[in-house]
Amino acid sequence: MNAPGFDYDSVSGDYQFRAMQSGPRLQRFWHRNKLQVMDHVLNVTPRDCVADVGCGAGNLLLHIGSRARTIIGIDINRKALHFCQERPNSEGVNNSLFLQASGYALSLADNSIDKLLLVEVIEHLQNPPDFLKELYRVLRPGGKILITTPNYHSLWPILEWMLDLFNMTPKMVNEQHVCRFVPRQLAAVAQTAGFEVMSLCTFYVLSPLVQFISLTLADRLVISELSWKSRVGMLIYCLAAKPE
Repeated sequence: MNAPGFDYDSVSGDYQFRAMQSGPRLQRFWHRNKLQVMDHVLNVTPRDCVADVGCGAGNLLLHIGSRARTIIGIDINRKALHFCQERPNSEGVNNSLFLQASGYALSLADNSIDKLLLVEVIEHLQNPPDFLKELYRVLRPGGKILITTPNYHSLWPILEWMLDLFNMTPKMVNEQHVCRFVPRQLAAVAQTAGFEVMSLCTFYVLSPLVQFISLTLADRLVISELSWKSRVGMLIYCLAAKPE
């Protein structure tokens, strides 16, 4: 799953959790509102088996854990999986399974997953089409996948450069981020794998700037941005389905 030459085990297992809870203000806003976007666009029900591929510290998966039948976290970082395994009991989630895997070869049955999360992972991949074909295999017909990734036709490259410059995150430019997407490219790679694109837009248009003035207003603005159908937000989201 990982970018060539980058050691993902060097990333702290609780990285995304700390970023959301105690990171700089923009970082907390960024991670917290991805939960809000997921809630808005992906309706998780008690019948669903949900898998998060590249789950990291488990922020997204454990957020929806009590709503799903089963949650499965998949990552290559052993420390992240260990951290996830320590989190559920304290958060009232007891329906979880965590697997160490690359994502190109999952030990999951065909058509066994109802909802898939691939959140800020695809930009790390050497071969996104093959990766998505494996996710297509395990998703049931009619099942949905939520994909997000930075938008390189936005202000994201500037933010990415600044984050690297001040060592605010593990290095991204030319180390972790090896694929750079714009909205139409993300849709195309999803369609190549067989998915039907249901919704494609961007978010984090104005809200990352507004949050420096008012977090409450910025949180409300994020969901409004989804209805703008803008192509200039810093994150792309693609909601796609496996045909029935």
